[in-house]
Amino acid sequence: MDVILSTGLNFKIMKYFYSFLSLVLMILIFTSCQKKRTLTFEGRLFKSCNTPAANKEFSIRTSTFSPFSYSPDLVLNFTTDDEGYFKVTHTEDSNISKFTVVVGAREVLYVHYYPEDHKKLGNMYISFPTNFIINLDVQNPYTENDTLVMHDFSSSDPFAEKLFPGPFESGFLDSVVNHPYDNFPISWQQQSEGNLPKYSISYHFRNETGYNGHNETVSFDTAPICSDEYAEVSFVIE
Repeated sequence: MDVILSTGLNFKIMKYFYSFLSLVLMILIFTSCQKKRTLTFEGRLFKSCNTPAANKEFSIRTSTFSPFSYSPDLVLNFTTDDEGYFKVTHTEDSNISKFTVVVGAREVLYVHYYPEDHKKLGNMYISFPTNFIINLDVQNPYTENDTLVMHDFSSSDPFAEKLFPGPFESGFLDSVVNHPYDNFPISWQQQSEGNLPKYSISYHFRNETGYNGHNETVSFDTAPICSDEYAEVSFVIE
């Protein structure tokens, strides 16, 4: 009797094992038969506004971030032609919908989501200038003993300051011309939706004793990339 029960139990175990093995084999066969995806990346890279990045090496990277490490999952290296254009293909098991375009040490374009296989990235810039006008919206004029302090955008010194003595009045304060935009990477999503790149500048007040107040930061949309237009930004003085 014990022999019969043992034989029946072993038969059931073997039956389940072979069923499981068959399922695993079916999954492996299905996975191996899946067609690889051919992805196309197309666009044009500029060194600056009117200067194509000719024969320039760059990469497209997907990455995994954690609080403890940075790990590039995939790095695709490409080179532009004499006019900065590129149109390259890559075969992959799955789609690449989220990636960053990197030129040297600079991330120039960030793509949060692009599910189509043919990825038309448009014009990309390693650098470009931007223009903006700074106005004051004065609700508190302060006194002649107060000074508005902000970065001197006309100086190559990153610590240079520009000083404006009080009291203050509403209206024009300063204009910034051909300032190198440095808030990279540009968002492909924002660009493709017609939105302009974001930029921010800071200022603070200094009293007669030399005490510096806390920084106020103002964010704004820049003028269209590589246009002669000016964006406008206002400091609200309260």
